[in-house]
Order: sequence, then C-alpha cells, then structure tokens
Amino acid sequence: MFSFRLRWICLWCGANFAFAFTVAATSIVAVRTQGRVVIAADGKVAHLDGRPGETRCKILKVGEVYFAAVGLESTFYKIDPYSSARSASLGRHRVSEIANSFAVLEKAKLARALPLMKRYAPDIYEEFHTNPEQVVFVGIENGSPIWIALDFWSTETSGTISVEPRKITCPGQCADGDYLFLGRRRAIAEAKEHNPRLTIGDPEVVTASLVGLEIEGEPEAVGPPISELRLENDGAHWIRAGACSSIKARRNRGQE
Repeated sequence: MFSFRLRWICLWCGANFAFAFTVAATSIVAVRTQGRVVIAADGKVAHLDGRPGETRCKILKVGEVYFAAVGLESTFYKIDPYSSARSASLGRHRVSEIANSFAVLEKAKLARALPLMKRYAPDIYEEFHTNPEQVVFVGIENGSPIWIALDFWSTETSGTISVEPRKITCPGQCADGDYLFLGRRRAIAEAKEHNPRLTIGDPEVVTASLVGLEIEGEPEAVGPPISELRLENDGAHWIRAGACSSIKARRNRGQE
C-alpha cells in the first residue's frame, strides 16, 4: 500500500511539473572588436506551461562580470543558470575563474536534472536535452575586455546521460570582429545568406539589429525590448537598457 501511494505521488509530481519550465534569453548576440565587447539580448521570457510570456532583463551583473544565458530554467528541476553564476562569482574576480567554476556547478546540476526530465517530462527532454544551455560571461581580464562562452551538450550511452561544457574564449579562439550567437538564430542565418556583409558596420548598431531580426522572424519565442551593453576598459555602459532599465538606474545610484 505504501509503495502504491509513493508511486502515485511520484506520477502526480511528474504530471504537475512536466511543464514547470521557462525558456529564457532566446536570442543573444555578442562581439569583441576594437578593444570593447558589445552584447545584446531580447527581453522575452516564454513559459512552457501555457502561461503568457513576460519581460525580463537578461544581461545581469554577477560579481565583477556580466552574464547572460540561453536555455531551460526550472525551479522543480533546480536549473537556474543565473543562480549558478552568482554562486560561481563569490570570492572570484577573473572572468576565466568564474566561468570555470560555473562550468563545474552547472554540469553537475544538468547531469542530475536531465534523467528526471527524461522520466517526467519526456517531450521537453527530447526537444532540449541535446543542448540544454548556453551562457556567456563578459568582463575585464588582464586589462582587456573579453567574453567566455560555455555551450553545454549532453549525450546518452547505454541509459547513462553525461553532460560536457564546450568553452570558447575571445580573444584567443576568435578573430577580432567575430560574432557570437546564442539561442535562436534562424532569421539571422537567413538574412546572412542574402547579405553576407550583414555583420559589417558599427558593432553597436549591428548587434542590436541582429537581435531585432530574430524578434521579427520568431516572435513566438523572441521579443522586445532589446537590451544592449558595451564593456570597455573604463567600465560598462548601457547603450540601450531595455528590460534592464531598473538595473541601470541602480547602477547610476551606485547600488550595483
């Protein structure tokens, strides 16, 4: 009797939390060029349980760096990249150290969450498990603005799910002016096919316009307002605050 009740409770939990997911930061574009990093993100958060979408700031300051993430979030499955980024930044100052700490934390969390997702939310698992999360850290290291991107990939072998992050550091693994695309990018790819010079120009204009293409091309998943940040040796500057206007105001008051 006890085992039957326990099984019923587990099935009830699975049914009720199968759609307890949020898909956040669905389009992020960043570039490092001429001694600065420019990053832009859309402002729409989509819920997979049928609730209407909402607006959220997706370029957040964690410790001494800025952070943005693409992918699933879930309180029930304990997937919260922004919380992990804050934990990773505690007591650390270098961008590389924070990114490395985050990789360890998030790899462990995803490795625990994905088997539960497979059991209780198989449809969502099938759609998202291969590449459940992408993140980027932006900061100053060795006197120069850099970004570090982490792309989390999972594989399943003989019923065992493993997760591995792939890291790209710029400069180092990119050329000056190379763009980083996280999340939705179909509209951007189609536009680049018709105009190979799409990313040539003022990076502050280009970066925001690329996110704008995704907003126009995939409005069900990507939406306004656009937030855009420039990081230089003298600090961070909001080009357009968008959904981050309250954060910008706190920074101007010296509270960030």
